Amino acid sequence: MDIGFYQLIGIVFVVAAIAFKLGSVFGRLGADSERIQPISTTRISPEARVKIDDALRRGSKIEAIKILREDAGCGLAEAKKTVETVLSPRLG
Repeated sequence: MDIGFYQLIGIVFVVAAIAFKLGSVFGRLGADSERIQPISTTRISPEARVKIDDALRRGSKIEAIKILREDAGCGLAEAKKTVETVLSPRLG
């Protein structure tokens, strides 16, 4: 099978387009993670706050994130950011 010049140019173009799209997607993912803000602590019920603090004292950050997501109805990224930046440091 012999690839012609124009077929080769087409293949190069498709590969370049795929590489560009992947680069923009991965670049955007990094930028989005910096824009994620923690949720307001007023959205967390007192009962959930006690459970979250207990989980963090035991070293179970994943459990704390699950509790926060269920209680506040927030997404994974927001819950993780809240636990790491707002809730964990105050136990220190």
